Parts: sequence; C-alpha cells; structure tokens
Amino acid sequence: MTTKPATPLPWSTDPEGEVALAIEGANGRVVCSDPMHLDAAYIVHAANSYPELVAALRYITEPDSGYHGHGIDKASALLAKLGEGK
Repeated sequence: MTTKPATPLPWSTDPEGEVALAIEGANGRVVCSDPMHLDAAYIVHAANSYPELVAALRYITEPDSGYHGHGIDKASALLAKLGEGK
C-alpha cells in the first residue's frame, strides 16, 4: 500500500466516550476530535477498509488472478486515482 496514514490502523471511535467524538489510531493517538461530526463511524470504516480494498483491486488486476472481467480496467483506474497504481 502506497498511501499510509500517519497514525497506524486500525482506527476506532473513542471507546471511553471522553469526547463526543474522537477517532483514535491503534497507538491511542487521537486522529480527529469534533463533537459535531456525524460521520465518525464512516471515516473509521473507510480508513480501516482501505488496505484490504487496495489489496483486492491489485489482486484482480494481476494476470494470474484468473479474473477476466470488464472490471479490470475500472480496478486499474481506481488504483491510479487512489495513487496506488503500479
């Protein structure tokens, strides 16, 4: 994975509930805190899913994957858009 967060994954929402919202890295570092942020679960889910998404996209674009669908071009384009192209 080329794009990596400064704070290690997995991220989670603040388990102690000390602030209305906090997103914490695996090392306990608060990545974001915003009492009005309604998308915390989505942000955490997207950040934690990113490495697996990139791995899956790379897999289907490999010649040996056995995948021969029209999605290969779309997968390659998305990898490039994410800055994860070869």
